[in-house]
Amino acid sequence: MSWLIPFSLIIFVSCASQKKVERAPASVSSVSVAEIDYLKSTVQIFPGEAGGAVTPYLYVQLRDIAGNYADSDPESFRIQGKHGEQISFRVDRLLTGRYYLLIDNVEGIKSSEIDLYLDEKPLKHQVKFRLARPHRSTSHLRIITNTNNRLTLQLELRDENGRPVELPESPEILDDNLTQLESIEHLGAGVWKIVLLYPQDNCILYLSVRAMGTVLPNLLRHQHIEN
Repeated sequence: MSWLIPFSLIIFVSCASQKKVERAPASVSSVSVAEIDYLKSTVQIFPGEAGGAVTPYLYVQLRDIAGNYADSDPESFRIQGKHGEQISFRVDRLLTGRYYLLIDNVEGIKSSEIDLYLDEKPLKHQVKFRLARPHRSTSHLRIITNTNNRLTLQLELRDENGRPVELPESPEILDDNLTQLESIEHLGAGVWKIVLLYPQDNCILYLSVRAMGTVLPNLLRHQHIEN
């Protein structure tokens, strides 16, 4: 789902003391503002790819004291480099409490040397990922529920060594246009929940997945026979 994260960015690093934060269009999910619990909130840092195909970015999940996703003012985020320099970025709100912070300029920036602040408080629970490609032999797509022509699936993406693969955007489901995507949700490291609607007629579904430019063919075969 390439629409989730616009990676064709005009890039630059602000050398001034005041950072530049551009606010992307808000998502359709309702805003839920609450007091943020800094211990329950997480930051995943992705270094991007060589050649600028994917720029470095941060995936932030904010939670309140009850552990529920909660929103904060996007302008409250601040990214700082190793020497205290302010790093320019864009904010893209995905869902309640979930944000992509897209770094504008990669020159001279190491993902291992940046820190994120919210309301001038550091979000310390930061996990740094390397981008990898999923592998057919270690990735899985399985059915959780199948009710009223609606499939709820769980997708696990792993590299050739079995390690979870995180993505800069949602994976794409390939199915010869037989199904309709109802929803897709990131559950955790390399894990996605997918809900598909399929026809009432007799059909055989062959579901493949495309992620990080890699196609994983026929991860799931599902046959539907009308009674």
